[in-house]
Amino acid sequence: MHVSRPAKKQRRRDKPVQQQDVADGSSSGVQCATVDGPRSPAESDMWPDLILESLERQGLLGNFVDAVTQGIHFSSDYSGIGTAEEAARCLCLAAEAATQRLCGKLPYLYVQRSGDKEAECRTVLLASSRKGGLGAPKCVFGDIGERCNKDIWNKVAEEIDRIHNSEVTSFCYKHGGQCPVYPVSLQSDDQDSGPAASACKEEAGCEGTSNQAGSPALKLHVAGFNCYDWSSMGSRRGWFGPSTLPFVQWLSERLQFEEDIVVGENTLNFDVATLEEMTAHQFDLECLNVSPTLMGEPVERRRLYICMLRKGKRRWRHELLRQGLGETWQEVFEAVFQRNIVMTAADKFRAPALGVKNYIAKLAEQQHLPEKTRSGKDWSCFQAVSRAVRNKIQAHQEELERKLLSADLDSGLAATADDPLELRHWTSNVAQQPHFMGPVRGNVPAMLQHTNLWIFGKRRLALPMEHLEIQGWNIYGNFDNPYRSNIFEVETECTAKWLVLSLLFYWLQQKMLQHEREAARLRAL
Repeated sequence: MHVSRPAKKQRRRDKPVQQQDVADGSSSGVQCATVDGPRSPAESDMWPDLILESLERQGLLGNFVDAVTQGIHFSSDYSGIGTAEEAARCLCLAAEAATQRLCGKLPYLYVQRSGDKEAECRTVLLASSRKGGLGAPKCVFGDIGERCNKDIWNKVAEEIDRIHNSEVTSFCYKHGGQCPVYPVSLQSDDQDSGPAASACKEEAGCEGTSNQAGSPALKLHVAGFNCYDWSSMGSRRGWFGPSTLPFVQWLSERLQFEEDIVVGENTLNFDVATLEEMTAHQFDLECLNVSPTLMGEPVERRRLYICMLRKGKRRWRHELLRQGLGETWQEVFEAVFQRNIVMTAADKFRAPALGVKNYIAKLAEQQHLPEKTRSGKDWSCFQAVSRAVRNKIQAHQEELERKLLSADLDSGLAATADDPLELRHWTSNVAQQPHFMGPVRGNVPAMLQHTNLWIFGKRRLALPMEHLEIQGWNIYGNFDNPYRSNIFEVETECTAKWLVLSLLFYWLQQKMLQHEREAARLRAL
């Protein structure tokens, strides 16, 4: 994969950092905002206030206030550990002052249900549900496949297998975007409904669809539906992959449940044209290409957000296009929310020193190392990891030196891999090969799976909780910050911190160890 040279070295902390695309290192072209983004992690923690500030600056805050004071009935599928629910909670908290000032009312948020296929994610969702409070789901569902009629599910699965084994398979893979996918409902008239179908937490009112008929509240559904079959790093099987059946079930429910607004998230490769064709009679659909970099965060996670408005209930405000904010909704979104990046990549990793020390000690313990080095010092992170991980870190370090040397020759600037002012901009996913996904300048790649981030400016690996902070969770913020993610303070069978550590990342570490052992076994043959 070609990697273009990094931007020129930047010495001043208050100078906006050039944005980089994680995939190829090229400039993203979104560096023209007149407003700077957060300058510190503490300012980044206040992102809900920045969102409302952006709306008010463009005269749009009143619309948001009207919506949240009428109420939001929220549901989600493919919920993960509840990121969308957490964002809704924080935005409603931020809106309280504005709503009281503008209309004397308070925002209202009712999270009807969440759900996820992964048991680890459901554990976190259930803990949030038990604790209750703003943003907590009333009900937690399991695998969306459990809501499907099994006979129809099996028939469709057999049909997909038949297509895979047919002579036209290669044609379909090559031209999959042009192959028709029919919006059939996988539900049948005799299917169970309500808690008996797939609810993990059985409770009155725990149903698949909203029971708030006639309410003036905005009915909002959010889903980050499976992107493995669409991702360039996944299977690339499109509509012929295993995620199609759950997606069709999800889509059939959207056509049935009649939410006002549906927001779906996927990779940029997703076949939006087919989805738009399937829902043309029910929804007006628009797409936004968004990454946290747009809002001034040095974090890259470029995703496609599919916004569907129910016809006859909600409409796009086309007068905004006529007011000069932009010619497309993408341009309008950027005009409202775009901010310059000021923080460096290293700023996003703020685990307390004791937490870092304990994490490195745990790594050393896993390698059966003594508590201290021979000289009586604590182990460094580089020393505490396995030999295989050290080799990977070294390979990425050499790739960084190669990139810096190439940039120096072209620009005439002197930058070395030992320069702390330069290193604070660089991170690398050492779980990947350096020639495929090497060191990245400016923005941190925000992924959970197959990720082991090395922070060059801090000379250590990212802690598991720091990975979640990169995803947007406020874990290390001040305790008096209203937007601090309190789900990780829930007392369950084990503390929430170790819950996330052990459940979300343990299996990733085990997979990496298995790969290392297998490689060692093959070398020994």
